[in-house]
Amino acid sequence: MCHNRSPESERQVRPSAAPLRVMTGKPRKETLKELLRTNDVVLLSFLEARLKGEGVESFILDMNASIVEGSIGILPRRLMVIDEDFDRAKAISKIALRESEEASTSDPGAAE
Repeated sequence: MCHNRSPESERQVRPSAAPLRVMTGKPRKETLKELLRTNDVVLLSFLEARLKGEGVESFILDMNASIVEGSIGILPRRLMVIDEDFDRAKAISKIALRESEEASTSDPGAAE
């Protein structure tokens, strides 16, 4: 803890990954649901960006597990969303994955 900060100001600091509605002082009854479990960090990043672009807050869990596993990528990461956003997030992710597949099959030279 910094010596020039009071404990009250410490509580006001918002971690960059925490959404604003999570940081409110009100009690929450929200739970998270797993949208995806994968070892593909590129896919996780892609879906996280698409969800953020649509206004859906998502969280990647187990991201730091690579330290324990030795960075070999065997432990899957989980993409989680708040319960109330789950159906919308599922629809957005299906559309994003379909668009991604269509783009990769329509332009075979893009992967080279």
